[in-house]
Amino acid sequence: MRVVISILLLCLCLQSQAQTNVRRDLLPGGDGGVFLDGNGFTYNPGDTLVLLSQHFYPYVALANFNGTSAKPIIIINGGTGGPQSKVRGIDLSSCTHIKVTGTGSVSTYGILIKDNNGDRDNIGMNINKKSKNIEYQYVFFDSCNTGVWVKNEANCDTTVNQWMIDSITSHNNYFSNMFNQAEYYGTTDPNNTSRSITCDGQIKFYAPSRLSHIRIYNNIYRRTGRAAIQISVGTGLGNEIYGHDIELAGQGLDQQQGSGIAIGNYTSVSIYNNNVRRTYGWSISALGATGNITIESNTIDSSGAMNGQGSGAGAIVIDTRETIPTQTTTFVIKNNSVGYTQVTANNSDNNGDIYIGNERNTYTTSNIICNNVRTSGGLASLPISAHCYR
Repeated sequence: MRVVISILLLCLCLQSQAQTNVRRDLLPGGDGGVFLDGNGFTYNPGDTLVLLSQHFYPYVALANFNGTSAKPIIIINGGTGGPQSKVRGIDLSSCTHIKVTGTGSVSTYGILIKDNNGDRDNIGMNINKKSKNIEYQYVFFDSCNTGVWVKNEANCDTTVNQWMIDSITSHNNYFSNMFNQAEYYGTTDPNNTSRSITCDGQIKFYAPSRLSHIRIYNNIYRRTGRAAIQISVGTGLGNEIYGHDIELAGQGLDQQQGSGIAIGNYTSVSIYNNNVRRTYGWSISALGATGNITIESNTIDSSGAMNGQGSGAGAIVIDTRETIPTQTTTFVIKNNSVGYTQVTANNSDNNGDIYIGNERNTYTTSNIICNNVRTSGGLASLPISAHCYR
């Protein structure tokens, strides 16, 4: 009897194992795209969803798929049509523990996200609603309106507004020829003073979701109409931007939208070890950032001077903005290397290679600017007299 029970238990265990970590091909529907809702689709954490390279997907949209930290849902390239799987856009709505990876073939970037129509009106990847713990890697984003959105605007479902989009990781991707930003995290209207929605016949101005534990690293950015990376409402801890190669950001020729890295309201972040060159606006800007801001060991060249187009911008700018309620800002700017800037070329050292504005007078007294140098020799120019400032 014990032998029979043991065999039965073994069979049940093997059957359970056989039903997990399943590899499933994403087969296009009648319009060529894929939409799957995890609430009505049988799957398990650890399953793999394969983008087939023999198809071009106009869209792949997943909603309510939830892996675990130990067994994320994997979206990977595969199939018989070559080393790259091609899709116009991927939408992840209320998904958790998802990993999108282009490592399914010999191609460095096994997933290509591109607007095949040539009009650049698509969002390459949209992470929204109640999403968190999502990673995307080794993806090539080409000729999109915006490469990646990670954001919610105001929603009549107030639980979405209260949701913290947490632990989103982008690394080892390539972004080329974006009409707007390559990666757009958060919202530029964090208090929602201007974007009303109608809920049950009533006009509402709900404040949208905040972000935390955003890690963006080791990506390549070439030719973006606006900033390569933009983050707002990163109110939580653990936000990092590092190890990037950024060139030709701001091709829309708008100084306010032409930074290599742009940090907006309510965001705490560490920005380090980036190479930023030939931007139309400031190479690194933090306007309205709050909490702790660190800008360290970045190599910057040709700020405000892109292919003969000059905006008069310098290398790094920080300024305060209105926050509700009032929040303070503490910054550290050190060990950055600054090459040519339009500011110094125009002898505009009253602004400096590094400019500290103070629109709202909400800085703490613990700020540091130290050991920022020009590659041509000497110290980076500052709008203050001291080289090491506290």
